[in-house]
Amino acid sequence: IPAGAHGGYLLDLTNPASVDWWQEYLKKPMADNVVGFKLDRGEEMVPDGVLFSGKTYDGTDYRELRNNYPALYAKAVHDAFVEFGMEEFVVMPRSGWKTSSQYAIVWGGDTAPTEYGLRSAIIAVQRSAVMNFPIWGSDTCGYGQNPPHELCMRWLAFSAFTPLMEVGPTDNVAFWSWKEDGQAGSVSGSGYSYEPFYDEDLIAAWIFYSNLHNDLSDYLYEEAKKAHGDGTPIVRPLFFANPDNAAYLDQFDQFFLGPDIMVAPIWKSGVTERDVMIPVGDWTDAWTLETIEGPVTVTTNAAKHKIPIYLRTGSTLNLGDLEQKWQDALTKAADKPDLELLEAGAEF
Repeated sequence: IPAGAHGGYLLDLTNPASVDWWQEYLKKPMADNVVGFKLDRGEEMVPDGVLFSGKTYDGTDYRELRNNYPALYAKAVHDAFVEFGMEEFVVMPRSGWKTSSQYAIVWGGDTAPTEYGLRSAIIAVQRSAVMNFPIWGSDTCGYGQNPPHELCMRWLAFSAFTPLMEVGPTDNVAFWSWKEDGQAGSVSGSGYSYEPFYDEDLIAAWIFYSNLHNDLSDYLYEEAKKAHGDGTPIVRPLFFANPDNAAYLDQFDQFFLGPDIMVAPIWKSGVTERDVMIPVGDWTDAWTLETIEGPVTVTTNAAKHKIPIYLRTGSTLNLGDLEQKWQDALTKAADKPDLELLEAGAEF
């Protein structure tokens, strides 16, 4: 299928010969133990019946195929893994349609590295959950330019409590070599045009929240099995879990992760406390270990490294001493590596 003004061609994913050709190409990296593909695009340059028209191999009009093309895209990659004989693998596109969740998890591609980019991700993970896309994540810290460091810390905290946590691409720069807030410059094949800035608080947030997300892996896996079995989403908006409470309908910046965790992300800069709506039942503040009886609205501390976290009292979930874990992360972050050795590819 010609791609119109963009040049090049699109695969006709209704043509078995096209799919076979592409799958054989994908199996080459599989032979080198590649167990996953992040599928970019899939929704921008697709057969749409507007920029160019025609019919696919199976007779489908381009316009009719428009929405289903991303699902065929994911299925082709999924089936390539199956044919290769790989039992555990992942397919991760950024776009989808009604059958995509049979074959793939999804990330929200190219989110702006701004406050409102984070806000959109907080909404999107809940929207995706109730649309039967249970495993979703965002480009943590946004796509493209480095956002302010405080915003990235907030985004790391949010992403730790989504089913999929992935970082970047943040201008293709690692956390240990970011620009200082307000600093100009870029990275190219010739190196840095600025002096990399090592932010211990940002590195500590990365250590802390990536480990916390890993600690939740068993919990998330069980919730993923439940989502597969009966459709119950992993992320649950307040209104989804409490449909009779009208006050929850507009509460977009607070959600459940499974039945036993509730988080209230911060997306605005400079915010150090926020109101949290505690639902019916007893809930434990994971930071202070204080038990709160709901329904009630409380004002909680939200320093830049903290996301308000509440655990259903009586659950078996234990996140440990978060304050001590944060101090441990700060200690690790303070042990700055030799960045010149790191850039040279030295192993540690």
